[in-house]
Amino acid sequence: MKKTTLLVTALLASALSGNAALLSYGPVSTGSLGLAFGPTALNLQQFNCTGACVIDSVTITLDATLAGLVGYDNDEAVSNSGVNINVTSLYQLLGFVSGLNMSATPNYATGAFTVGPEDGGNADTFEDSKVGGNSITSKTTKSTGDIANFIGVGFYTVNASATGSIAVTGGGSDFAEYGSLTGIASASILYDYHIESGVPEPSSMFLAGGALLALGMGVRRRAKN
Repeated sequence: MKKTTLLVTALLASALSGNAALLSYGPVSTGSLGLAFGPTALNLQQFNCTGACVIDSVTITLDATLAGLVGYDNDEAVSNSGVNINVTSLYQLLGFVSGLNMSATPNYATGAFTVGPEDGGNADTFEDSKVGGNSITSKTTKSTGDIANFIGVGFYTVNASATGSIAVTGGGSDFAEYGSLTGIASASILYDYHIESGVPEPSSMFLAGGALLALGMGVRRRAKN
């Protein structure tokens, strides 16, 4: 008897702007803000498939999204044209057996814009509040050796991490870029299994959700050139 069941196991969150445990800024360089999250342990729930139950394959999926806003303040007495704000991020799940390690890269670019000159000491500002990006990646294994790690009543522990940056291209020499950006990634496991013929199917199988990781986010941060 063939069956398929989906187990959503973990949710991890980070922010390109914020101050929380496991979230820190790298050095501020020309027009960029750095992000470093993790690596931190992520526990994936195993599947108690024993006896007549046989797992045929295991599929791991990493789904990452990026949302929020970015902005640019022009502190020069002249207009800045051809300015672009680029947001890049990299989410990783590492520590799997064999070749199951994976990454997702939701990115975003504002496209070229023009900002007027500073007026009476007040910077002219451009702001984009519709930042959005999504990246999904999956890997499947049918290796008996790999699958053995996912069978049981405990957890399979891997490492989750994220890096990212906000960078400005074009523009002048006296400006400040800022952002309030959130990245969220979900990890899921799809177990494809069957019950060997001629053997009664177990009356019940237990599947449980796994770990939750959440970090505070959304604090506005500015970097000055």
